Amino acid sequence: MSHRLLRVLLPATLFVIILGLKLDVIDRFGSDLPHWDQWDAEGLHVYMPWFNHRLGLTDFFRPHNEHRIVLTKLLGFAELLLNGQWDVRLQCVVNALLHSSLAALFFCIGRRHLSREWQVGWFALVALLCGLPLAWQNVLGGFHSQQYFLIGLSFGAIYLLPFASPWSRRWWAGAACAFLALFSMGSGLFAAAIVLPVALLRGWLLRQRPLIPPPTFALCLGIIALAWVSRVEVYFHESLKAHTLGDFLLYAVHSLQWPAQNHPWLALILWAPVIGLLGVVLRRRVVAAEINFPLFTLGLGGWTVLQILASAYARGAGAGWPASRYVDTLTLGTLANALALGWHTNRTSHSLRYFCHAVTVAWLGALSFGLYPQIRLIYTEELPSVHRSLVACERNVRHYLATGDISCLQEPDIPYPSTSAFRERIDLLALQAIMPVSVRRPLRLDSSHPGPFHLLDTRPHPPNLGEKKLAAQNTKAEILGLSPDTTLLDYTRTWGSYGSNVIGEWIGLPLNLAQRSYLRFQIAGDISGPSTSLIVRNPTLGFVRAQLGSPTGNSPGTWRTIYVPVPSGQLDLLAQQQDATSWFAFSEPVEMPPLSYWAAKAARWGSSLWPAAATLAVLLWSLQWLLNRRE
Repeated sequence: MSHRLLRVLLPATLFVIILGLKLDVIDRFGSDLPHWDQWDAEGLHVYMPWFNHRLGLTDFFRPHNEHRIVLTKLLGFAELLLNGQWDVRLQCVVNALLHSSLAALFFCIGRRHLSREWQVGWFALVALLCGLPLAWQNVLGGFHSQQYFLIGLSFGAIYLLPFASPWSRRWWAGAACAFLALFSMGSGLFAAAIVLPVALLRGWLLRQRPLIPPPTFALCLGIIALAWVSRVEVYFHESLKAHTLGDFLLYAVHSLQWPAQNHPWLALILWAPVIGLLGVVLRRRVVAAEINFPLFTLGLGGWTVLQILASAYARGAGAGWPASRYVDTLTLGTLANALALGWHTNRTSHSLRYFCHAVTVAWLGALSFGLYPQIRLIYTEELPSVHRSLVACERNVRHYLATGDISCLQEPDIPYPSTSAFRERIDLLALQAIMPVSVRRPLRLDSSHPGPFHLLDTRPHPPNLGEKKLAAQNTKAEILGLSPDTTLLDYTRTWGSYGSNVIGEWIGLPLNLAQRSYLRFQIAGDISGPSTSLIVRNPTLGFVRAQLGSPTGNSPGTWRTIYVPVPSGQLDLLAQQQDATSWFAFSEPVEMPPLSYWAAKAARWGSSLWPAAATLAVLLWSLQWLLNRRE
């Protein structure tokens, strides 16, 4: 295997490791239900105008709090059009692909400027900081693609614009990144703002006249001016701002010392590489031919500091710690310091090499000292707590949509700050029509020929008779012979033979599906044997679309989820029982679009994807070491 092939395989493997780690978190702790800000920024301001045939370009530029998240709205709208349902899990998978791609690209750029002995550590550091859910709000929030757009576009602007000749392709690409960053988040203007000092430093070091090319200078000033005149102030966020200099400074220090806590002095160690690199550049100790990479590294560090200062001003009340959604920005600052550290070690004299190694050990020690408790807290407390909350939100919204009972929407276990405001949004029929599988109303199954199958309806309606009706259904289930270890599905209609000692079939009334999709059934009983079957077919031609069978190794009394791919058009169901000693039951199906199905399936692959990729990475780096030894 050649070095050229390894140069391709290693970033691809890194991409898979990071993607697998993110998919694993999405699968274990995530949800497909829209949450908080999405109901307004996406639901009310984009999707409702679309359904009412009033959607215009200005709806995408409409401010959301202090931000104009045009790119996030466009991405969410595209996902809705392609999928047909508002599925946050699908959004999270797409976001994971975005961030994993950025991380692999960042690794490739850094690797070009680091010595061989640093590249393995660089690979591991990018994998850990970008793959682990340090910014779990961004991993589990489909709405947080704005963070990845902000990082990716700012990264592109800093990497391209200060070093490209005006009007060249690289210059135009950097200009596009700097401009589009304005429409990622409110702090997108800092991409253009940091380009100016980076370009100024480059011109000063190279003794250029003028120091900054006029087109680059004019472009950056124009973008900053546009951001200033289009800025948005919201009165209800005034309480979140830092109202004292002490709050502002302390919040900034908390961000600079990330991931360490309770030890502010560690910020000096963690940012020492970039500070040292700035000193080297200002003393003109950089060779002109190698000037671009250290300036790019300083640009990333400076951009991170600007983001920290902006957050300290806008969210510094009480001098707290940075929220999880800002950690991906802090991670970029950590990676910039790692690049600066590698650059120092590669280019210092032999007498200073030991000092650089000592700084490296101290830096890695400070980073590990902060990361370990952070990761432990996230996996043992924060993510499980978030998962419990999301499951409760799904249950409450599902129950409300099934019954209309307002008592189902109990704060704080709803996906919006207040019950009354959330009800105004969830009661919109257009939004109910695009709800995801976890809360979506199932397709109603009625039968023209029930045969030995009986209906159990566990939906409490009217609400004040819910407990009595549920008790009656439990009694009915016992009489019908439902397996003792089979719990009733709540707020759901199910059909089943329940061991009634008869043979026959159940034929459902036709269903009309508007689009090609998957039907999600809950199945219990002895459906794996030849004596029972549930068939989806065309009612006119009698053509079998799919025949269900249950997974092996499960107890008949356990409800199992089965997905059946079906085309659009008219379909019906045929349930058959040919053995009087067997039984089975099935729920009313829920529609699931293909993209939602494959997103959920991809998320389940995450737990096996990243270990396999990590093993491959070890083999590839071992092979790289052997090739280097031969040379």
